[in-house]
Amino acid sequence: AMASYYPEIDGRPHRVEPGNVSLGIAVDVEGRDGSRFLVVPVVHGAADLDFAEFAAAYDDLVGRARAGRLTADDLAGGTITLTNPGTLGTSASVPRLMARQGTIVATGGIRRVAGEPVMTVSSTYDHRVIQGAESGRFLRTLDELLQGMDGFYDHVATCLGVPDGTPPRGTSVAGMTAAAGDTAVARV
Repeated sequence: AMASYYPEIDGRPHRVEPGNVSLGIAVDVEGRDGSRFLVVPVVHGAADLDFAEFAAAYDDLVGRARAGRLTADDLAGGTITLTNPGTLGTSASVPRLMARQGTIVATGGIRRVAGEPVMTVSSTYDHRVIQGAESGRFLRTLDELLQGMDGFYDHVATCLGVPDGTPPRGTSVAGMTAAAGDTAVARV
């Protein structure tokens, strides 16, 4: 539901459900002149990948974005975007929707609250096609996964070939997190 988007077709409003999740990943890159700009390459068919496949696609796209080697196809077809202003020290953000997307998710920096690491996750969604209850269920599912429900971390570890469920030192775990229209605090 969160990948649905709003277009006007022949002057009439529609809800389009793309049938897949192709995750756009916002990458801050530095130009040759030192200026900074954002590109959003897309992990096509992200929902069909296991975690190792997703992490490999993510790392490939981010690496090629920073090296200036993306193609037009790499930048097209995103249904949901993940942005990470938390890397710049931001704790919360209200990201802007792009055309043909119903949701963009922003992750804040991880901070300590009462000694526990917490991360604020916010999302902007298009109320014309996504209802508050849909976004609430999405947020609840995300929070449950981040809390380890349904064997989430065991599944990730299995996909990465880690036998005891502890990721190898230096392994980055790309978080797929969202708070549909609200700000959420998830314990990580």
